[in-house]
Amino acid sequence: VLPGMIPTLDIQLAEELHPDHIQFPGYASKKLDGMRCLAVVTRQGVRLFSRGGKAIEAVPHIEAAMKKLPVGYYDGELMHPSGFQATIRFTRCKGPKPGHDAVRFHIFDYIVENEWDRPVMSAKDRFAKLEQILKAYQSPSLALVEHTLIYKNSDLLRLHKQFTAAGFEGTMFQTTGAYVRRRGWHLQKLKDFKSAEGRVV
Repeated sequence: VLPGMIPTLDIQLAEELHPDHIQFPGYASKKLDGMRCLAVVTRQGVRLFSRGGKAIEAVPHIEAAMKKLPVGYYDGELMHPSGFQATIRFTRCKGPKPGHDAVRFHIFDYIVENEWDRPVMSAKDRFAKLEQILKAYQSPSLALVEHTLIYKNSDLLRLHKQFTAAGFEGTMFQTTGAYVRRRGWHLQKLKDFKSAEGRVV
């Protein structure tokens, strides 16, 4: 482990969408069904971490692509084209397996290096910066998750229908403010079904 490279992994997490907590305008994007990943790019190297803070060491092609990017924190999801189970199979290993290079990193947020402990940059500025970075450093292993600014419920429902019809799990909706490193109403998820998490004992 390189000194100073492991962040405190309090990442932005979503609540189930609730009409009482929607504040327009806001940004809508596709909800991906992959493995959450935080890529930490420093001057010393790149490390990938799962949502729970475990190092991801099975996708070296993504680490290599990330090394070319500016320093900072890249939040997104790892996805294999064959679906969620394949994504897990290729990413939760101690090392790369044959076929791992089909996994792509879909990046939906970017936090500059000196703001991780106290983010202040608006969503508009973060998304614009991320788009600029990925256009300048194109790689088949990296993909930009686009955000659309919307102003009313009908816009949200229209995009949600488009996303689900295209095979995505649902829609993410977030406020225009700074990245918030906790679960809350600043980020909400809209799905056509309910899900829950539990610990198997």
